[in-house]
Amino acid sequence: MISFLIVDDKDNLASELRGLLVELFPGCTIKQPPVQEDIINALDDSPDMIFVRSSIEAGILTAFLEKRRAEKETALIPVVLLIDERHLITLSDKCIKRDVEGILTWPLNKYSIESTVRSMIRLSRAESELKTRISRDETKCPESAEEIRKYQERHEGIFQNTINAIVIYRPQDSGKDFIIVEFNRAAEKIEKVKREDIIGKPVTEVFPGVIEFGLLEVFRRVLKTGIPERLPVRLYRDSRIVGWRENYVYRLPSDEIVAVYTDETKHKVAEVALMESEERFRQLAENIQEVFWVVSPDWKEVHYISPAYEKVWGLSCESLYKDPMSWINSIIKEDRDSVLSYLAEKADGDLDEIIFPEYRIIHSDWSIRWISARGYPVYNEEKKLYRIVGISEDVTEKKQSEKAFNAILEGTSWVTGQDFFDKIVKELSSWLDCNVALIGKVTKSSSIESISIITDGKLSKVYSYPLINTPCMEVIKKGYFYHPVGLKELFPEAVQLNDFDITGFVGIRLLNKEGEPIGVLAAMSKDWLILPKRAEDVMKILAARTSAEIERMNTEEKKKQVEVLLQQAQKMEAIGTLAGGIAHDFNNILQSIMLNTELAQFENSGNNVVQHRMDEVLKASKRATDLVKQILTFSRQSEIELRPLKISLVVKEALKMLRSSLPSTIEITTSISTEDDLALADPTQIHQVVMNLCTNSAHAMREKGGTLSVKLEPLLIQPESATLYPELIPGPYVCLSVSDTGCGIDKNILDRIFDPFFTTKERGEGTGLGLAVVYGIIKELKGTIRVESEKDMGAGFTILLPRIQRPAKTEADEARPIPHGTETMLLVDDEEGLLVAQKKIFERLGYRVETHSSSLGAFEAFRADPKRFDIVITDQTMPKMTGAQLAKEFMKIRPDIPIILCTGFSDVISEEEAKAIGIKEFIMKPIVISDIACKVREILGKR
Repeated sequence: MISFLIVDDKDNLASELRGLLVELFPGCTIKQPPVQEDIINALDDSPDMIFVRSSIEAGILTAFLEKRRAEKETALIPVVLLIDERHLITLSDKCIKRDVEGILTWPLNKYSIESTVRSMIRLSRAESELKTRISRDETKCPESAEEIRKYQERHEGIFQNTINAIVIYRPQDSGKDFIIVEFNRAAEKIEKVKREDIIGKPVTEVFPGVIEFGLLEVFRRVLKTGIPERLPVRLYRDSRIVGWRENYVYRLPSDEIVAVYTDETKHKVAEVALMESEERFRQLAENIQEVFWVVSPDWKEVHYISPAYEKVWGLSCESLYKDPMSWINSIIKEDRDSVLSYLAEKADGDLDEIIFPEYRIIHSDWSIRWISARGYPVYNEEKKLYRIVGISEDVTEKKQSEKAFNAILEGTSWVTGQDFFDKIVKELSSWLDCNVALIGKVTKSSSIESISIITDGKLSKVYSYPLINTPCMEVIKKGYFYHPVGLKELFPEAVQLNDFDITGFVGIRLLNKEGEPIGVLAAMSKDWLILPKRAEDVMKILAARTSAEIERMNTEEKKKQVEVLLQQAQKMEAIGTLAGGIAHDFNNILQSIMLNTELAQFENSGNNVVQHRMDEVLKASKRATDLVKQILTFSRQSEIELRPLKISLVVKEALKMLRSSLPSTIEITTSISTEDDLALADPTQIHQVVMNLCTNSAHAMREKGGTLSVKLEPLLIQPESATLYPELIPGPYVCLSVSDTGCGIDKNILDRIFDPFFTTKERGEGTGLGLAVVYGIIKELKGTIRVESEKDMGAGFTILLPRIQRPAKTEADEARPIPHGTETMLLVDDEEGLLVAQKKIFERLGYRVETHSSSLGAFEAFRADPKRFDIVITDQTMPKMTGAQLAKEFMKIRPDIPIILCTGFSDVISEEEAKAIGIKEFIMKPIVISDIACKVREILGKR
């Protein structure tokens, strides 16, 4: 069992050394006494080898080495100096040469440690054995020749059978040269010579490289000083032999020199090979374009990632070391799940073959990269999975094309639209050296119409021809068609072949994203058409690029349509906000008029004339209320009642009312389908839509007369025709069309007709809200409205509403008398006039009423005696504290207090939000007293 002594004043280097020694020499014993204590006593255990750290205080280290050298039992123990990364050495050069047999530097190398330990221990033990034999020869006098013979045999057996090479030299001419006296079998094996061939010969003759090797100089110093020396591992070379040797040299009492050495060639070659392989690996990993990686079996630790990762992923290697799974975050969502599923599958399955599904990543520059990756398991000596190594490769370019395609792509990568198509046909005709190149689309009439065509190097005008019995028909059928010569004989009816005098042809099909043929990419030649290598692959890629550009342009067109609709919606929303604000102020005015009028009716003492005039005021106020509702409908702030509604019934009713008001010069024609006309809508709104559209059309025909046509029919939007209505989802709809033969609409104002307050009518003839209200209603019902018109050619409006299948249900509202009560209510509104009128009306209905024009004053009154009030009616828009905020504070004090919130317009709180915080009712102004009286009675009746 080997024993080691480590003398170190710090533990970092020593702990690393201990770990390596235990791994290399299982069962060894290691002692490491504290340096500050008496380390001299540690020599009493006579270890096989001593390691000392170079940075230990010089006095302590020198005393320790002198003690080791002075004692007979420890003098031959080899000492190795450990030099740390700071290269601090406290020993003098003299002490190093005299007392140190070996040096190890940080970072520690496993193979260097093993080689150093084994060679030094072998040398030490061989030297000890020889000295023991020599000592016995000097002190023991053999009593018989037999004993001398046995002693010589033992000595010869040890000498010849030790695994170390041992050579004894006799100095010649005071050390100018050394004669070989003894040469054991191990030395014969290492040096590949016979003992009898070299005994008696000078060392410089047998081993001519000994001078360059440095061993001759060591021999001379040891002969002169008597101090043993170690010649570290060096490369010996002469014309006959090459090898790495480590020598330990000492002097015998007879002045003969003994060299005990080992052949370290295998270890050194292994070490050099390892270093070279590590260097080659480093150079390979750091210079290849592929990303080389080494990870733990659970993929949660990255042991190595090559610099190519930063180029391929656009992320730093350091970021991956910190977060080993961060590479997955770059994978696009569509591919990420498949990669994660594959990792999960491999975690529990066979790792002998790890081939990832190809996936796409988003580079830090926002480009898309295709990645191909594969890995390989690495097992340790116990056959356990130790590492997973692999390669990830950017295969984006391979997926795009090879050299020919790249050349074409360079010319088209910076252009789009028609310029792109023109560039493609130019590059294709140039690459194939052909007369005609064509990008053509398949029309509904089964013909080919050119998107771009080049003939003899010049772009031509639009060209079309029938598809049947042409090479392009073969392309559409087969996907790819090539005929180098004799095309006219094969397609005698193809007009384009005669037009261009074509004999050679190659073409490939263009497909949309659904895989349907949409056109062809073709090249034609007047001579024999010879294709370069991989032409089909290149044309496939060009076809994909061309198809993508066609699709992109189609998408752009759809996008423009949607943007126009979006701009219109945004414009409506902005103006709607303004309209809503106006409606709020108008509501307050109407509220005051209506309340005071109703109050006056209560107080009228039977004067019929006065009563009649007040009725007229209320009628006018209700007409004004309808106007406000139109504004609020546009601004999407009014309450509507959606129910299953047969649209045909409302349309017929509206037309019946309209007939009597139109002049006889205007004829009405109808086509009203009563089947499949059920939609979720408000009957009042639909009535308003029909009346507004028909009135608008009638106004356009008032001078010359004409025909007003109204049509109602079911319509099914199929997925393939959904592009006509990008704002709608495919499905069943009710289609209402209103058209006229009037003056039409100028194209310059066609995009403004739905704007609120925009009108072409004279002052006093219209408000400009009619079509805006129609637009707002239809959009709120999740439908769409289109208009087609030309100047002096009439106009047509088409409305689509989502159709439902449930039967319509109608309920008639029963007229109810105004209910009375005796409870106490709190009225809050910042309009003093409204408060006075409401207070008088509710008091006439029997209620006890307390009013506050300040929300803060109302809050103080309620907090003083919250149980005094049975119900609270509050306005929403008030200074300092809104009605919703006031309601929250009331309910904190008394959660069961019923509250009614009134507003003319609010973009702060909706009915759903109000009821969510506990408000019982949400009422839009202007308020009809009978309606709110019924709500109050209904709420109080539930308590």
